[in-house]
Formats: sequence, structure tokens, C-alpha cells
Amino acid sequence: MKFIVLLYTFLFSFNLAAAESKDQLFSKMNPKDDPRIKQVKLETSGCFGSCPIYSIIISADGTVEYTGTGFVEFKGTRKGVINKWYVEQLFDFVDDVKFFDFRDKYTTDITDNATTYTTVTMFNGKTKTVENYANTAPVRLWALEELISGFQNKTKWEKVKK
Repeated sequence: MKFIVLLYTFLFSFNLAAAESKDQLFSKMNPKDDPRIKQVKLETSGCFGSCPIYSIIISADGTVEYTGTGFVEFKGTRKGVINKWYVEQLFDFVDDVKFFDFRDKYTTDITDNATTYTTVTMFNGKTKTVENYANTAPVRLWALEELISGFQNKTKWEKVKK
């Protein structure tokens, strides 16, 4: 039993050291070569009805910025933080859905629907925005939009000054 505990402790320590050296590797890298995601942004437009109008930006360091302008519970701008584990899971999902393979625009010939804009910015400067009018994009993009939007409920918001 002691052997198993010692082995687990050794392996756990080794994994932490590997993670630290990975971070060190990226910190020494030229920013233009850094393949990691810097931030993800979701922005919604209005419609002739009561479609919510807001934007949320989630950054790699765990900071979140939300701006609500219409048909939302909170109007105005607020900032907060979220556990970096959630951010890592989000960024992994961005890779899993192959975000950079989506078309730039999905639309249809109907009117009075909201548009959602999803933007991913990399540390190396690469940026892509996908426009999704009336939820006409593939379901993978809808899932990503829902995941990003859900961060509003997981963020620890700073107290709003009145």
C-alpha cells in the first residue's frame, strides 16, 4: 500500500513538473508562434422582438467581461473571474469542434432573427469570427455558443458600483 501511495505521489509530482515546464516553454516562445487560444468572444444582435443583446469575452487568464444592452437581466458592463479549469475545457472544445474550419457566415432567406457572432483569438494573432444568423450553422457551433453563454452563470462577478 505504501508503494502505491509513493508511486502516485511521484507520478503526480512528475505531472506537475511537466505542466510547469510546458508553461515555461510557451512563455519563452515567440508570441507569433504560440498556438494557444487567447480569448473567445460571443456577441448577439437584436431582432424585432425581445432577443437578448449582449457580449461575453472569456480570456485565457480566467477573466470574463460581460456587456448587456437589451432584453437581458443585467444591463451594463461587469467583470469577473472564472476557474481556469473551465476556460481550459472551453478552449479544448473550440479545438474539438474545429472552429477554424467553420465558414465565416451562415445565413438564410428569412428575416427578423438574431445573429450570433463567435470570435476566437489566438496568442499568435490569428483571429476568426463566425456569423450565425437564425441558428443556421452546424449544431457544433450552436453547442459552442451555448457553452460560452453559460459562462455567465459560472463567473464570480465583481460587485457592481452604483
